[in-house]
Amino acid sequence: IKGQFTLTNGFYGNTSASGLNKLKNSPNIELIELAKTVYASTDISVPLIRVKPHTWNLGITGNGQTVCVVDSGIDYNNSNLGGCKRTNNISDGFCDKVIGGINYVPIMPTYDPFDDRGHGTNVAGIIASTNPTYTGVAYDAKLAAVKVLGSNGQGPPEDIVRGIDWCRINANALNISVISVSITTGEPSSGTCTSTVATAINSAFTENLSWFFAKSRHKR
Repeated sequence: IKGQFTLTNGFYGNTSASGLNKLKNSPNIELIELAKTVYASTDISVPLIRVKPHTWNLGITGNGQTVCVVDSGIDYNNSNLGGCKRTNNISDGFCDKVIGGINYVPIMPTYDPFDDRGHGTNVAGIIASTNPTYTGVAYDAKLAAVKVLGSNGQGPPEDIVRGIDWCRINANALNISVISVSITTGEPSSGTCTSTVATAINSAFTENLSWFFAKSRHKR
């Protein structure tokens, strides 16, 4: 036995063939599972959810749509997300993948939502990466980067609301049809959305803006 889980009733370790038989015949053992390596890879997950090839074969690839990623920004230098040079204004039209955005982390907002945490870039890659192996679910979609989380991965709720409002305000200009909010307060939810963030989310929802990867405790 290598150890026991903290909350889940179980343990893990190595065993021989004879030890495995003893475990199988033990009345105290409910389930035995062979350990397998897990992967964080879209080359596996995208086919598993049948986006590749079924949805793509229908021509549904995100073409003509923009996803507004409210997160820690996006590394738009990444070759799979546009490969654009660093800029003071991501909305100046020089980048054909990340076509707009804003940074609410400084006291005075800037128009360089460059990711210094990595989380927003990861989310953006799952959505719209053009990498031939690790292809995003909607690889033809454009992206808008709204930076509301700092380098520590944290931010105040008012910036989340400001970020959602920015997506709403720019929905027509940038053809934003989806907003991605992949954040959490870390607190249990009563199941009733009453916060300011939830109000902003619900307001956007009534404007036909869909939600993607919303892991917030307050979500629609």
